[in-house]
This record gives sequence, structure tokens and C-alpha cells, in this order.
Amino acid sequence: MQINTQKILDRTLELKEGNQLHLKCKTSKERDVLYSDLIIRRSFLIRDELIDKYESVVIATGSGNDVLLSKIVIASAGIRKADGTEEEIKF
Repeated sequence: MQINTQKILDRTLELKEGNQLHLKCKTSKERDVLYSDLIIRRSFLIRDELIDKYESVVIATGSGNDVLLSKIVIASAGIRKADGTEEEIKF
């Protein structure tokens, strides 16, 4: 099976909120190589001015030999101040 990291990242972008893409590798070495390749590809895509599209992709290693991909969905953002109040912010 040939691995196309671009297609994997694009498929991740199609995921519904809360879903994850699990890639199961046979060995931890294969997992580490795939993880590194995905991180590098994502970095190049972000550098190539596709930041709005690919910066939301999260890549992590899971238990065993899994690589997990998901999308960041930020519901809100805020700054918690020392006095305990919170200020909502927009990006």
C-alpha cells in the first residue's frame, strides 16, 4: 500500500466535528515514520500559504502503533485574568 500523506491530510479535513482518523501501523518504527512524514507535509502545506486550511489538522500518536488525526474546532477563546474575570477574544 502506497502512502500519500497529502490524501491523508485532505481526508482529515473532511471529518465531522469530534471524529478522528486512526491509522494503524504494523510496527512502532512505521508509526514514527508516518507521523514524521505527516508533520513535515503539514508544515510544507502551511508554509505554502495554505495555512487557513491545514493549521486546523492535529496529528498525534495513539496507543500501540496508531497515528491519530483530527481537526481543531475552537468554540470560543478567552483570557482569564488574575482577578478571576474572563474576557472573550476573537481571532
